[in-house]
Amino acid sequence: MSLALGALLALSSPVSGARADGPPDIGPEVAPPEALTEVVAEESHEDDDEEEEDDDEGDHEAPRGTRPPDRPVPDYDGLPERGDDAGDVFLWTARVLTSPLYLVSEYVLRRPIGWALTELERHKIIERLVSFFRFGPNNEITLMPTFLYEFGFQPSIGIYGSWDDFLFDHNHISIHGVYGGNDWLSGTIADRIEVAQDSYVGARFLARERPDYVFGGIGPNATDGPRARYGAVRYEPVLWSSVRYWQSSDLQFEMRYRSIEFFDNSWGDDPSVLERQMETGQLVPYGYLTGYETVSTEMIVDLDTRTPRAPPEGGARIAAHAGIHGAFGGLPELDRWVSWGGSGTLAADVLGGHRVIGITGEAHLISPLDDSNVPFTELVELGGSRGLLPGYRAGDIQGYSAVGLLMHYEWPIWAFLDSRLYFGTANAFGRYFEDFDVELLRLTFGLELKPRFPVIEAPFTFNFGFATETFERGANIDSFRIEIGARDAL
Repeated sequence: MSLALGALLALSSPVSGARADGPPDIGPEVAPPEALTEVVAEESHEDDDEEEEDDDEGDHEAPRGTRPPDRPVPDYDGLPERGDDAGDVFLWTARVLTSPLYLVSEYVLRRPIGWALTELERHKIIERLVSFFRFGPNNEITLMPTFLYEFGFQPSIGIYGSWDDFLFDHNHISIHGVYGGNDWLSGTIADRIEVAQDSYVGARFLARERPDYVFGGIGPNATDGPRARYGAVRYEPVLWSSVRYWQSSDLQFEMRYRSIEFFDNSWGDDPSVLERQMETGQLVPYGYLTGYETVSTEMIVDLDTRTPRAPPEGGARIAAHAGIHGAFGGLPELDRWVSWGGSGTLAADVLGGHRVIGITGEAHLISPLDDSNVPFTELVELGGSRGLLPGYRAGDIQGYSAVGLLMHYEWPIWAFLDSRLYFGTANAFGRYFEDFDVELLRLTFGLELKPRFPVIEAPFTFNFGFATETFERGANIDSFRIEIGARDAL
């Protein structure tokens, strides 16, 4: 630009070489426009060249506007960096160990069941089924078919009916009739009144005849011999109450009368109780030949921190029960005993998403009073869905005492349905665990589906489980059990 200004000044100044005798100066001589354009163009090119040179030199410097690298953070405390603590290791270990459970829950159960239910809802099949089985001005009446299948037992079908707000508000009555053949008949009528939220008083009457009950044996080696079968006729009225006082914590009280008459009956390939006694010399259990009647009262106190009817969540539960019983009828004398025990559960949602890992310990005892005996069907039951060894059938193992430890993993698979994988060890023993030995424990493991409602509202059950012999005998699989259908209690 300095060169251009100089040229303009030179062109605008008087001509230094003008003769004195020449014509008078009439003003500055103006350069033609073409000359000015060429001068400016040259200056512009020179400026561009200078800027390019500056750019070339600037390539070796930090670009303008770029943030310089961060200064390292000083080590103020001088302590070593924190690594994984015990909690982190536990969480990762839990994730690795339970990854097969997650795959099963996600791709074998939750997604297929979720897809099926979504399709059913999309085509309004569930809505149609509900409207088909429920009727009345407020859908307060339910009438639907039921079934029960358990491997190793005679299957059955039935009809279930209920009526909400029967005669007055908060009164629920239900009737369940079951038919499994001319020798498999059952009828239950129950009534409960909700006196406060989740608190009830109720009554139930059960009459049942079945030909396929199982008797394995009593004590830790109950399955050493062949299982025996028998039939029974039972009548059982019950009065009960349940008070919900905090979260899922309940206080329950029950009064029961029971009358049982046995008849010797083989089933399938299994001998009857008397046939087994003649073949093996095993003793006939107390009360089998005469039948009996019992009157009992029992109380259960349950302290549970978890939310009722919620998806699986972490928390703690402590429960204790105690009851007093008396048996008479065809027995030689009046027999009296006390039943008592308890359980404790700790659970944590360590995986997130209501995937809960927990552990439960239980102990139950029967304590005869004086020199009393106890009918065999009143002993601690380890088999069945509610026993300590759910991989065994009800009746396979009984005892005067029982102890067990069960690990379980629970997760939701539908809005009202949870699944549980379990693995545990337990067994039955003599009075006050007198013959307890770790080598006499058994293993059980399996899968269970649980409705997210109390038993009195959701009788459906599904259990697929296994159980083993004692550790002393190699812990070989000794029992396979699958049950699906309607529970006994309604």
